[in-house]
Amino acid sequence: MLHYDSMASDTPSDRDVVTTSTGWKIVGRRTARLLREHGEGEGGWSGGTRGFRPGPPEHALFGASFTLRPRAGSGQPGTQVLEALTTAIRAGWPEAPHLRRDEPVDRPATRFTGLVWDGVRDSEGWTGELLWRVPHPTARGTACTTHLILEERKRWTRLSLRVTADDGFERIRGMVGAGQARPTFLAPLRRTLRFTFRGAEVQPRTLGPLDIPDFVENRLLSPSREVPIVVLSPAEEGGYAIDPEALLDELLGVAHLFVIDEHRTTFKLSDALGDRRLSCYWGAMRGYLPGLSRDDDPLDHPLLTSDRLLDPVMRAGAIMGPFGHRAGQSLEMPPGVRARRGTEAGDEGHSARGRDAGAESTEEECGPPEVASTLSATSEEEQTAEPLSASGSPSTTTGAATDRVIELLETLDRGMRGLAHSHAELLDEVEQLRTVSSLRSARTAALERRIARLEGALERWMEVAEGRGSGEDDGDREPSVPDEALPEGHSDEDHRPSLPEVVRRAAEVHQEHLFVLDSAIDAARESPYEDPEQVAVVLDAMARVARKRGDGSLGTGLADAFRELGIDYRGGISRSTSRRLREQYLFYDSKGSEYDCVEHIAMGSSYDPRFCLRIYFTSRVPVESRFVIGHVGRHFEVQTTN
Repeated sequence: MLHYDSMASDTPSDRDVVTTSTGWKIVGRRTARLLREHGEGEGGWSGGTRGFRPGPPEHALFGASFTLRPRAGSGQPGTQVLEALTTAIRAGWPEAPHLRRDEPVDRPATRFTGLVWDGVRDSEGWTGELLWRVPHPTARGTACTTHLILEERKRWTRLSLRVTADDGFERIRGMVGAGQARPTFLAPLRRTLRFTFRGAEVQPRTLGPLDIPDFVENRLLSPSREVPIVVLSPAEEGGYAIDPEALLDELLGVAHLFVIDEHRTTFKLSDALGDRRLSCYWGAMRGYLPGLSRDDDPLDHPLLTSDRLLDPVMRAGAIMGPFGHRAGQSLEMPPGVRARRGTEAGDEGHSARGRDAGAESTEEECGPPEVASTLSATSEEEQTAEPLSASGSPSTTTGAATDRVIELLETLDRGMRGLAHSHAELLDEVEQLRTVSSLRSARTAALERRIARLEGALERWMEVAEGRGSGEDDGDREPSVPDEALPEGHSDEDHRPSLPEVVRRAAEVHQEHLFVLDSAIDAARESPYEDPEQVAVVLDAMARVARKRGDGSLGTGLADAFRELGIDYRGGISRSTSRRLREQYLFYDSKGSEYDCVEHIAMGSSYDPRFCLRIYFTSRVPVESRFVIGHVGRHFEVQTTN
């Protein structure tokens, strides 16, 4: 994809520049002319940004279509949408102009940026179209393209949009990346406008005991249902693992949300479905796909237990990603600005406004005309240029041999894929065993040091008791542990890293998976914890879990993942914890962003800070696959120990 423009220079003659989609600039009038002659000049979807087009449905990460109505005092829906879009665009492009109905905007496309906005008025009303490329929020090295159409009519306003990945699912960590690609402007927009999606207003709908029979028969099991339904259940003691309003923001446009009012109602749901394995209870969330029947495999309808539900990456990979991808694939976008203008495919930029509005477009939205003609010519050649035998008839032998070669190649490809999968599983198992072994070794070494210290103290006490010692009470002094391998005048302590060094190393080595705040290093500096090697192994293990969680291959909740490694993970703090004590868990980065680090890794059961340490972190930051670590050091004050 190339964009041609003209750059002013200080020389008498202007220089022509061609900018590629990856940021390369080719300077020179002759070069620019040659590229244009070969189809690389102006004349794209709009504004001369050739090739900057909506992505294909198969690359969809998210798709939705809403009818918008104003809330009390919110004003025109179209105006609210333009305000929200402008705010979102300026987050990555501070100089962006305010989007207005009749003022086109064109930002030349590069690898990670680009924007085309235009609008048209006709007898039906006004239509605006946006094409917007931004980096994926979590998957580095790839971009997403949002195609949005806003239609204003006398009686209604409709917003339709599809988000696609430039390189498909391979570059965005599969369904996890798809679930994290929902446009950020939708949630705040829902606070000012009323969204209607597939015939129903977007809001959590409560299910009581009397609602369950009708809900199951006429909604869940309805053969005409086309939209997934998500059911959120309460915990046995009441309350929900995630706020239904926050969950609704994530499900906006991809599923309808129903919330069970209390725990005992979940038994009614199990009875109505006839199989408790298809039900949803104990604080879990389940997504029911269209076509549900009582004989379905429960695994076909994703379930997140309460501990997994708290993890935004698990929600993205199991629910939001698959449902968003499904919605994006099936969405039929309404006609855009160019289609409504009826301009010819060769129109360049906004100068096309003066041309005949009735002209038919010959260019498809999916690609430039030369590609379509090439494909057409290729198809004709394939139909007419069949290989001939010596007698002049088509060679069936050659065709059969070709089919056999293709079949063998496909078999080989499947075998290689299976081998690669087995190899990856084996490497993962080896990595897990290595982590468990390292953690055990670190714990054993720490235990041996404590035993050596106790033996040294006991020996000195015995010397004092027998009258052979100095009588000085030095029981707290560090014992000397002989080591033949160490040079004279050195001890093993000289080669042990300090706790701050361990935390800093983890922050540098695992920056892709651990976001270590300055407060964690400060806490480590003040901690007297005696086994920094053990902390180093645990931080490495946390990075491993975060990596697998981020790429969607963890396959279990955090509690189970850490338990398999022999690490004591705690998912939160008591609900009865006072506000004063809760403030201990709040941390801030250099930009002032707040993190509630209530999850923690427990090391040591004593409250002596020499032998007890806590790593307080959070895995629940939206669109952040890394663990954010706020504290590595002393145990926080709690209600039972204050």
